[in-house]
Amino acid sequence: MTKVLIRTDEFSIENTKKAILEKLELLNELVTITENTLKLKLTDEQKTELKEKGMLFVMDTVKPKFKFPDADTDFNLKALGIDLKPIQDFWDSNNKLFASLTNLEFNNGKFIINNIDELQSIKKHYYYATNERQIQAFENANKVCKTLNDLLDKELIKGAPSKLCDNFENIRYGSKSNRTGTREPSRFYPKTVAILNIR
Repeated sequence: MTKVLIRTDEFSIENTKKAILEKLELLNELVTITENTLKLKLTDEQKTELKEKGMLFVMDTVKPKFKFPDADTDFNLKALGIDLKPIQDFWDSNNKLFASLTNLEFNNGKFIINNIDELQSIKKHYYYATNERQIQAFENANKVCKTLNDLLDKELIKGAPSKLCDNFENIRYGSKSNRTGTREPSRFYPKTVAILNIR
């Protein structure tokens, strides 16, 4: 069976991308806070370790600088003039958010995701036909919509165009995104959710 895209949930894709970018921003902020607190520049490899290990990485990084190996951690941190609380607080508040980030790369020392559209969390918002009946219904609905939109453009449809949809299966009239309050022009579109439910 040919792979046929029936529906793209643009709203969910937009929101998912926004959430991913916000998590990336938090992760890069963790790096900045850590570098400022520890007064050092982390390599890309160390930044990845920081993301994975958090405070364990921080302690492994700072311990070799301790001047008094027999003294406790707090004493040594004070002797170095280092307060780990900003890192600890930020890590505790945000690590669960950026822990789920995958496909990370670096650009100018910052975490990025190069192919965000290839992430499964984005791909799941593209819906494909699962049987021949869905493909046929989608093709038929597109043909009818094209004809109705041509008639609409030529002002040959009288009355409320939405009433016409009552006479056609799998056809709707409204905005492309099917959301209210948009400034998109109203047109005829296939009812993709209904088509995807055809068994």
